[in-house]
Amino acid sequence: MSYRMGIFLADLNPVIGSEQKGKRPVLVVSDEVFNSVMPVLTILPITSLKKGRRIYPNEVLLPKGTGGLSTDSIILAHQSGLFLNNAWGSC
Repeated sequence: MSYRMGIFLADLNPVIGSEQKGKRPVLVVSDEVFNSVMPVLTILPITSLKKGRRIYPNEVLLPKGTGGLSTDSIILAHQSGLFLNNAWGSC
């Protein structure tokens, strides 16, 4: 299965501090060669865009429908992390 640049549903629990938590969409940014040999994927969490919320330079707006997202959303590039390559869901 190809993961890179795909949007998947992931359970980000447990968390530390102000990291995104719970089940949420994520963007996989790690290379497919890395993904095929390592037990983890490099991801960027995605959150829904709230009315009036500013989008910062380290964030990317994803319009509704992109990658199956049901609402306008934001990629949180400043919260990159690793995710175990074992259980995924589709958005």
